[in-house]
Amino acid sequence: MTALFGHMGVELDPASASEEEKRSFAKYIALHKSLRHLLHTGDHFRCDTAHKASQGWGVV
Repeated sequence: MTALFGHMGVELDPASASEEEKRSFAKYIALHKSLRHLLHTGDHFRCDTAHKASQGWGVV
C-alpha cells in the first residue's frame, strides 16, 4: 500500500496477469482515485510504531 501515498504506480504486464490479479489491481486503482484529492493535497505524517520493522503513515 505504499504506492497509495504516492503516484500509485502499477508496474505490471496486464497481458500476463490472471483475471483475479486484474480485479485486485482495479480495486486498488479505484481506491486511489477515490482518495486522490486527499492524498495529493492533505498533510502527510509518519507514525512511530512499537516495532522497528514496521512503519505507519497517515494523511489528514
